[in-house]
Amino acid sequence: MSSAKWSDPWYLGLKPRQRNLFDYLSECAENTCAGVYQFDPAVARLKTGPWTAAAFEETCQVAFQGHVKFYPGNWIWVVAYLEYNGRRGGKLSGDLAKGVFSILSKAPMQVVADFDARYGKEMALLGHPLGTLMGQTQDAPQTDHTPPYLSLPDLTKNPPTPLQPKVPEEMQPLYALIQTLPNWKSKPDDATWLAELVKDFPRLDYLAEVKLYRDRLKDGERKRFNHRMGLRNWMAKAIEFGRQKPEEAQRGTSGEALNQHYARGKA
Repeated sequence: MSSAKWSDPWYLGLKPRQRNLFDYLSECAENTCAGVYQFDPAVARLKTGPWTAAAFEETCQVAFQGHVKFYPGNWIWVVAYLEYNGRRGGKLSGDLAKGVFSILSKAPMQVVADFDARYGKEMALLGHPLGTLMGQTQDAPQTDHTPPYLSLPDLTKNPPTPLQPKVPEEMQPLYALIQTLPNWKSKPDDATWLAELVKDFPRLDYLAEVKLYRDRLKDGERKRFNHRMGLRNWMAKAIEFGRQKPEEAQRGTSGEALNQHYARGKA
């Protein structure tokens, strides 16, 4: 996406994490036509978080209102996508209009109606009138873009899936952050591994350390790096450099909760 977004007061007014989510949704649109596609909210949440389900929904419903629209079936339209990308010379091209028409033919009727309201005249002039699609979809138009279908399972309350090992409730934000590491692979023993990590390196601000670790990764390490070993080495260096917190001032994720989980697992 071009630098045009940096002159948009709405984009500049987003919080850093909200901009991160918007950028992710926009980057996913690079492989689609005009910002219309189906997305996976669970993947978006993990790659741009950590998010709570409530904060993620609030961002989608409130902060992105009018700029990103969400529809049943996890269809999404990044409304400003064409403008931010210069609209390929300021207008829709014939090839782009053809691609948009093909995608919209599979989309819910409300996506077609909304896109038609913004670009319908141009689409018709290019030989792809969206009005011909209006009667082909079964769902009636909806004017409410509130996305209840974006609700994601609360990992602190719902049973985990095989790829989401059961981690103590207090550790969910830390584990969600670790899952955003490039090419991270969840394993059944992740809870025990995480407990041992915190037990061996006490009184660190674990959320802050993992963020530092993630930000310092070199591009060449992203595909082949062993994150379990990498995090252990990083925590050891953090202690060596004196980043431990006094016990009474410990911040971030609670090591005590993990230690209790670890002890239960060994009992």
